[in-house]
Amino acid sequence: MFKNGIILVLTATVLMFTGCSEGTKQKATSTVESAANNIEQTRQEFIANAQDQLNEVEDEINDIEANLKDSSTDLKEETKEKWEDLKGERSELEKQIDKFENSTEENWEQTKESFSESMESFKEDFNNFVDNLKVG
Repeated sequence: MFKNGIILVLTATVLMFTGCSEGTKQKATSTVESAANNIEQTRQEFIANAQDQLNEVEDEINDIEANLKDSSTDLKEETKEKWEDLKGERSELEKQIDKFENSTEENWEQTKESFSESMESFKEDFNNFVDNLKVG
């Protein structure tokens, strides 16, 4: 869907310069293609970074679960519920990354901003949980 938007912009640009010289047309087309490639590259880098962050969280979750199984500490029901909530939030973040692939140029910034806010909130909740787990 995002690539279709880029193609549409390219087509419109080429049609806009139909009355211009061939050199001007080629230069304009080249500039638009370069901009479209930069946008796509930025988007792919953001997606890769977001996935890396989630993978790090997944590793931490796995480490904590392994430590909890090895310890003799029983978790209170409230702690278990919060733990499951955090794992659910992590799954929702994964779904948001999937949405990036289908986002359009128009909603890309909004999608990226929404993910960033959700990720920050998740990190804060996760870190608070881990800190309380160490104390408790």
